[in-house]
Amino acid sequence: MTAGAGPVRGGRSRYLWWALWSSFALLVATLILDAWQRQAHYVVWLLWLLPLAMPLAGMLRDRLRSFAWLTFIVLLYFIMAVLRLFAEPESIRAQLELVAVVMLFCCAMFYIRERGRELQQSAEENPSGAES
Repeated sequence: MTAGAGPVRGGRSRYLWWALWSSFALLVATLILDAWQRQAHYVVWLLWLLPLAMPLAGMLRDRLRSFAWLTFIVLLYFIMAVLRLFAEPESIRAQLELVAVVMLFCCAMFYIRERGRELQQSAEENPSGAES
């Protein structure tokens, strides 16, 4: 373990972590593909991707608060995906975007729960905070 890092991820939280980052990548890929195919201006690209980039630094440091903020941000993308799906019901991109958003939201919520339990259990086993 490195200084400041929590315990090693257990079974469920490890799988949720991989699923979370996979769905995050799928969502970003669908947004980039959609903007590219629509030949959107770079400002539109920034507006579509900037909200997802805001909690990214904390997510990379495994801060649960950043994952919690991600769930709030993803709700905006859920609204956009549902609107796009109603506008273009046969669009595979819209369907993939909705799947990615729902999967990202669920994985983030469950990851926060599982990882929080791991961190709490680790803190109870090692109350002084000293690394062994």
